[in-house]
Amino acid sequence: MAIPALSRSDLSVNDFGRSILKPRWIFGFAVVLVTLITLFTHTTSHSVSGLVSSISSTKPASSTSSTSSKSSSSSGKAGLHYLIPATSSNRDFCKLLLSSTILDYPTPVLINWGAHEEANPYKQHLAKVETLLAYLKRLKPISKEDDLVLILDGYDVWFQLRPDVLLKRYFEMNANLDQRTIQAYGQDAFDRGDHRTTVIFGPDKICWPIDFSRPACWAVPHTGLSPTAFGPEENDERETHNEPRWLNSGTIMGPIQDMIDVFQATLDLIHYNHTTDSDQFYFANVFGDQEYARLSLDGELLENQSKERYREEFHVEEDPPRQIPEFDVGQRTEYHIGIDYFSAMFQTLAFYKQFLAWIRPSDSWATKEDENGDVTQERYGFKVAEDISKSLTPFAAFEASPPTSISNASVEYPKSWEDVSLCVNTVTDLAPVTLHFTGEKALRELWWDKLWFYEDGEELRKASLKMPDRPISEEPIAGKMWYKIESEDPEAGKGGAWADNGGWHSWTSLCKTYEDQIFPRKTIKKKGPHRHP
Repeated sequence: MAIPALSRSDLSVNDFGRSILKPRWIFGFAVVLVTLITLFTHTTSHSVSGLVSSISSTKPASSTSSTSSKSSSSSGKAGLHYLIPATSSNRDFCKLLLSSTILDYPTPVLINWGAHEEANPYKQHLAKVETLLAYLKRLKPISKEDDLVLILDGYDVWFQLRPDVLLKRYFEMNANLDQRTIQAYGQDAFDRGDHRTTVIFGPDKICWPIDFSRPACWAVPHTGLSPTAFGPEENDERETHNEPRWLNSGTIMGPIQDMIDVFQATLDLIHYNHTTDSDQFYFANVFGDQEYARLSLDGELLENQSKERYREEFHVEEDPPRQIPEFDVGQRTEYHIGIDYFSAMFQTLAFYKQFLAWIRPSDSWATKEDENGDVTQERYGFKVAEDISKSLTPFAAFEASPPTSISNASVEYPKSWEDVSLCVNTVTDLAPVTLHFTGEKALRELWWDKLWFYEDGEELRKASLKMPDRPISEEPIAGKMWYKIESEDPEAGKGGAWADNGGWHSWTSLCKTYEDQIFPRKTIKKKGPHRHP
């Protein structure tokens, strides 16, 4: 997809980060439906080294299908790893696991599983970063260079779209953020400083913990959204009207080595400069130092951005206080970090709830012209993005393995993504891949029955387990064929999770206790089209 070119002269400080594509144009990828081929065998391991070594030998099974020839004609193969930091199970963890299974994500590895929950917040956050870093380091020598790692908080995230959509948006996001950096600083500076974007974090509408003297708050780019995207008044000190320009550490995706570098830099800050008990504070500081170093390439941009005001700073006459980092000679500041400003991959909910809507696209319509030929309500229409419409259909598992229960057997299920309810960001016109319940945790209960698979979650989970293993997408994404990283240990099952300290945990052992809180009461459904409440 072509990106309109902008010269540096087109970018004022107020435009910096606001001059890229309109959101609805950004993610228009197309892939064909995935074919069903057997790729992996699943297994159990009883030690950390056993688990990692069994994962290392995971590879696609041989195939004589057309997919095999497509794979060989592409520039290679790569895999998606899926990690969840979680010490124990509860209903919110099981909601994430259920959505992972139904939407065909890799079997997750649970990081720090079964560990003692430290009362000391410092030790809690230190353990989260340390254990994730240790596991990433173990993965590095036995993984492909281009493998990607997805890390999600274990108790407040749901999937609503498949992994092929996530991968395409990840690469499109990287390309767009790289283009913005080139527009701001020039191609030579971009190449010289290796300012590529490879590690994507979710966005936040507040800089947490709040301290606008920190580079993590004032030095980071603007989003590219209109300054009035969330309301007609700019700088009115209402968090709901903020642009989502700050880092949230609960959702992360990137290549293994770059993730190792980010986590190592963050752990170093926790060890040597511990000032608060939020791991997000330290991840954001790594990002803030990166962006300050980039701003330093252009003195005018740096000066102007340092004078921008936030919240209570509007009521102070003098220039707001700003922390200025001091870097040692040769100190690394570039970690290839970027933010999913458009919530294409990761949608956080804090201060965002009123800008989200649950929409069945086939029910969405808009008047395009009035009697005078003027466009009227077109912006209120919603169409499924092409990357979603080309993904495997939502109820594909029922097509391959029809439900057997009396209540479900005669129901007509939707054949496309146009006919299911999706959570949509009404500012960017995108249905995000994940929902991250920051802020109002009660929404994890209030919104659960809105997910498109809620009514049929139990049957759909069982049907999904019977689906043949297959690549994430039949066609290459970013020049490679992508596969779910699974273990080859012969005792593994499906629908559960691995623990980083060894062992396979089935759905029954993890979530059977919580099924009554996850699945709806069983009722006899009337024959006819499938409808959500």
